[in-house]
Amino acid sequence: MTTDSTDLILVLGYDHYGKVEDVLQAIRTSYPTIKPLVVTNKCDTDYSKLIPQSQILQSPNVNRDHLALCHEIEDKALSISKNYRISSLLNFQDYLWPCYLDICNYFHINGGILPNIIRNTAIKANFRFLTKNEEFGIPYKLINLNIQNSITDVAQQLGKIVVVKPIAGGGSSAVSKVSSQNETELKQAIRRAHEFQKDMYGDTQCYLEEIASYAKISDYVLMEIYLSGQEYSMEGYADSGCQTLFSVGQKKLDSQEVPCFRDILYQAPPTAALRKQHDVITNVLNKLKYQEWPYHIELRENGHGECKVIEVNPRVGGGSIDLLIHTIHGTHIIRHTVSRHLELLYPDRYYVTKVIHADEVGILLKYEGLEDVRKHPACVFAKELTECGSSISQADLTREAYLIEFCVVGNTSQQANDLAQNLTKKIKAIVEPFPTS
Repeated sequence: MTTDSTDLILVLGYDHYGKVEDVLQAIRTSYPTIKPLVVTNKCDTDYSKLIPQSQILQSPNVNRDHLALCHEIEDKALSISKNYRISSLLNFQDYLWPCYLDICNYFHINGGILPNIIRNTAIKANFRFLTKNEEFGIPYKLINLNIQNSITDVAQQLGKIVVVKPIAGGGSSAVSKVSSQNETELKQAIRRAHEFQKDMYGDTQCYLEEIASYAKISDYVLMEIYLSGQEYSMEGYADSGCQTLFSVGQKKLDSQEVPCFRDILYQAPPTAALRKQHDVITNVLNKLKYQEWPYHIELRENGHGECKVIEVNPRVGGGSIDLLIHTIHGTHIIRHTVSRHLELLYPDRYYVTKVIHADEVGILLKYEGLEDVRKHPACVFAKELTECGSSISQADLTREAYLIEFCVVGNTSQQANDLAQNLTKKIKAIVEPFPTS
C-alpha cells in the first residue's frame, strides 16, 4: 500500500447474498485504513450502517453490461479519491463470478480466488468441472439449447436418471431430477434452467471450457448423471498447503428431490466418523491446488460406496453453515478469510496498543475526544475500561488503573507508534475532585 494513494477493495454482492456485511466487518477489524467499495445490483439491501453511502454502488449493469459497470466503478472511485488504487476484489456469491472475472480483467487485479483458476472452468466457478477426469469425478454434459439431436439420446449416455441444472449457480433453484427416457420432462427441466439463467444474466457471455470459447450463459444448461447414494456437504478453509482448516462434514439425513432439491435435515458427526469423506476433500484440494479460500464441496456415494464430487464451490455453504463452523471451531470463516487475504495482500502491518491510566483522584465524569479516536481510519478498537461515574482513589494511582485502551494499525513501526502517541493527546478524562469534608 502506498502513502500517496487511497486503496480500495471491491466487495461484490447480489440482493442480500454475498456475505457483504461479514466482509465489511472483517475489513474494518483487520485493516481499517482500507476503504471498501460495495458493488451490487439494484436491490433493497442497505449497507449504509456499515460504510458511508458514498462507498456503495448499486447498478443495474451487474450481470448485464460489465463494461458500463466498470466505468461506473471508476466514477465512484474517483468520487472517493482522485488518486485511488483498486487492490483487490472479494466475492462469495455464485451469481457473480462472470461479473467478477470481467472486473478483474478490466482493472488488472487478482481477487480472492485467482481469476486464472476460475477461467479454466465453467462460469459458475464450480471447480468440479476441473475434476471431470479424476477418480472422484462424475460424467456431465453442457447442453446447447439449439441442439438438434434428441435430448433423450444425450441423457441416456449419462444414465437412467439425470439432473438438469443451470450452469451459473443459484443453489437448488431450477434443478430437476428427470428420467433420461422422458423427452417431455427433459425439455421442461432444460427450459426451467434456461429461464432462471436468462433472468439472472440476460445476454451476458462468459468462457465455457467445453467449447473453449465465449458464449451466452443462457444458451447452455448442465446435465449430469444422478447418484442415488448418501449425500454429504463438506465445508472448510484450505490453507497455503491445500490442507483443510475448520473443516465440518455434514451427512444429509432428510431431503426432497421433487419438485426441486431441498435440504431438510443434516447431521454433523465427529471428523473421525467421516474420515473417508475428508480424505476425498483433501485429494480434491490438492488436485486443484486450491489455497487460502473457503470451500463448499458436496459428495454423493455411488452404488459401490465410493464418494463422488457433485459440487466444488469457492465459497462458504449457504444457510447457517458459517454459524455451524463458528460453533464447532470458534472461528468466523468469512472474517478469517478476509483477514488472511489482507495479510497476504499487505504483509507489513504494525499494531500498537496504547493504555491510558488514571492520574488524578475523584469521580470520572466523562471522556473527551474518545469518539474522535474511534472514528480515525487507523483505529482498530478503543475501549472504556473504567466507566464514567466510577470513583478513582489514591490507591488506584499506585496500581494498574486502566481508563482507556485503544489500538491503531500502521504500515511501519514508526508510523503506528507516532499515530498512537498523537491520538493519545486527543483523549482527556474529566475527573471531578472528591468533595472535601
